[in-house]
Amino acid sequence: MTETTSVLDTLLQLGDSALIASQRLCERFGQAPTLAQDQQWLSIGLELLEQSRQWLEYAAELLNDGRNADQLAFLRDARQFHNLVMLEQPQDNPLQAGLCHWLYDGWHQARLITLQGSPLPLLAITARRALPQVRGHWEHSNQWLLDASTQDRPGLQQALDQLWPLCRGVPPDSHDRDEKGIDRSWRMPLKAALARAGLTPPRRVPAAPSRDHAHLQAVLQPLQGVARTAPHHRW
Repeated sequence: MTETTSVLDTLLQLGDSALIASQRLCERFGQAPTLAQDQQWLSIGLELLEQSRQWLEYAAELLNDGRNADQLAFLRDARQFHNLVMLEQPQDNPLQAGLCHWLYDGWHQARLITLQGSPLPLLAITARRALPQVRGHWEHSNQWLLDASTQDRPGLQQALDQLWPLCRGVPPDSHDRDEKGIDRSWRMPLKAALARAGLTPPRRVPAAPSRDHAHLQAVLQPLQGVARTAPHHRW
């Protein structure tokens, strides 16, 4: 794998994951127990959307095939996305949705910390700029985890048992050379936070299921609907 391919995989992984995470937060709008919580989730979703735009713009420049960030976001098929698999899983209840986002925030923070040391200015500078926001997201998610565990610890443990097998630093079809380092830096703070919440990762973790693009397609359909209906329209 060439260095250009590796950088492109990283850009698409970050951009696509932030885009899907943002869409997932938008799906939850109006379901929080308080208006303040709803506003906070929406604010985080908008910040992730902006981060996604930046990463996808850089990816479009590297691809240099005439596409821009909007076309990468709205006109690619599900099989062409590089997002974390756990983000596209069906979120059947608020506990599962919240825990999925908590897991993503932990990975996101660890990924950006690693990229700060990249020899490529494009990656290092962008990661450094995004990190303060992502640290705020992680703190907010940690508080949510503590609050949720006091209200429904058994339900949260059940959601953790379902999502933990999907806690991989990279998608199954990626060949990111930093996977092992990111996995270690990701899981350590996760396990510490879980312990504070009285939760335990499953000891025997089954192999992650093969990727089902139908799940991602269901997430992309409302996100891409307008752009696909009128691909040449400008607002």
